[in-house]
Amino acid sequence: MIVYAIASDGTLLWYRHRGSLDGSVSWEGHSTVGNSWQTFTRVFASGSGVVYAIQDDGTLLWYRHEGRDAGTFAWTGPNTVGTGWNQFIDVFNDGGDTFYAIGADGTLHWYKHLGHQTGAFSWQGPNTIGNGWQNFLKVFPGRNGVIYAIRDDGVLLWYKHLGHADGSVSWEGPREVGSGWQHFRQVFSGENGTIYAIQPDGRLLWYRHLGADT
Repeated sequence: MIVYAIASDGTLLWYRHRGSLDGSVSWEGHSTVGNSWQTFTRVFASGSGVVYAIQDDGTLLWYRHEGRDAGTFAWTGPNTVGTGWNQFIDVFNDGGDTFYAIGADGTLHWYKHLGHQTGAFSWQGPNTIGNGWQNFLKVFPGRNGVIYAIRDDGVLLWYKHLGHADGSVSWEGPREVGSGWQHFRQVFSGENGTIYAIQPDGRLLWYRHLGADT
């Protein structure tokens, strides 16, 4: 599992969590793989070394980290692949070519980046696929259409967007799958049902949701 972290000075750091399957404290890194990443409002690490970043003006940039597997400073891009992404209160990427964006009114939008592999400005969507998503404390994606949402009371909800591939309005859930999640500073998912959570004191916690697919 590759984890990127942005330091306060904008340095982009690369880590490999070798214990991602069992939650053991086994790491490779860190390596410095970029600079000036503090200027972005959001950054998403996607599949195949693709990294997306949103600028203050709403421009969506595409990068490919050619040094992803070894943690080296080697990149292709940036390519401009979108505009207007600053209009949303939250945006998240599913780890591939699909983006979800929450409008100020709580509308959930689906986009598919057809230029995911090449950095081309080519999209399918947006499709409106839900409402009321402004009410959550945090929302983050799993894999294969799974979306997690944290309520103000700390309850962790599981949704599965069955229309993940084509942007259709087809869902399973919500289901309550956890409690006490309101205290984390940041939460993000990994592979095989893993979830990472950062506590206010900086400690990184590992979870595996055994019911992630169901």
